[in-house]
Amino acid sequence: MLDGYILQLSLSLLIGAVITFAIVLGLEEWKIGSSKDIKKQKFISISTVIPNILLYFLVTPYWGLVYLNLEQYALFQITNLFWAVPLALIMCDFSYYWEHRAAHKFTFLWKLYHGTHHTGIDFNIPLAYRVNGLNLLIAPIFYLPWILIGIEPILIIGMQLFVFHFQGWLHTNLIGEMTKFDRWFNSPANHRMHHSADIKHKDVNFAAIFMLWDKIFGTCIKPEGNLRYGINEITSDNSYIKVYTNPWK
Repeated sequence: MLDGYILQLSLSLLIGAVITFAIVLGLEEWKIGSSKDIKKQKFISISTVIPNILLYFLVTPYWGLVYLNLEQYALFQITNLFWAVPLALIMCDFSYYWEHRAAHKFTFLWKLYHGTHHTGIDFNIPLAYRVNGLNLLIAPIFYLPWILIGIEPILIIGMQLFVFHFQGWLHTNLIGEMTKFDRWFNSPANHRMHHSADIKHKDVNFAAIFMLWDKIFGTCIKPEGNLRYGINEITSDNSYIKVYTNPWK
C-alpha cells in the first residue's frame, strides 16, 4: 500500500497551491474594478459553491465505496509512488478530457450540469467555480478504469480534485498568451477559446492540464483575441436561477 499520510499531505498541498493561486488572481481582478453587472455575475458564480459543497458531502461517500469495492478487482497493484503519481495524473487528465467532451456532445449532460459553467458572459476567476454539482452523479464514472489497472482509489480521487482545481487560474484575462507553455499545457489563452460563444470555436480545447489530448483527437485550436463569452443564444446573465435554467433553453 502507498504511504497514505504522505500521499494525502502531498495531494492537499498541490490542491491548496492551485486554489491559492486562483484566489490571488481573483483578488487582483477585484482590485482592478468592474461594472455593477460584472460584479453581480461574479456573485452568481460564487453562489453555486455552497450547493456544490452540500452535494459533494452527500455523493462522495457513495463514490468512495464504489472505488474501494472496485479495488479488489484490480488487475495489478501499482504501489510505487514514483510510477503511481504521474500515471494517476495523466490518466485522470485523460478521463477529464473525455468527460468534458461528453458533457458538450451529449445534450442531456450539457443541460443537466455542464451548460451552467458556460452561462457566464464575462471571463473571470469566479466563473471557474460556476459549476452545477450534478456533475458529481456522472463524472466519477470516467475514472473507474484506473482503479481496475491498480491505481489506489485515494490517489485517483486526489488527482480528480487536483485536475479540477488546476483550472481555477485559467479563467482570467489578466494573463496573456504564453507561447511555449500554451503549446503543451492548458492556459488562460487556450481556455478562453473554449469559452468563446463564437460558433466557429464550438467544442474546442477540452483539456484540463495537458493540451496533448486536444492535439491527438483534433479539438485543439490556437488562441485568438476579441472573444465574446457565454452561450451563443444568451446575451444576458443576471439571475441566480437562470444560471441553472438557461442551458435547458
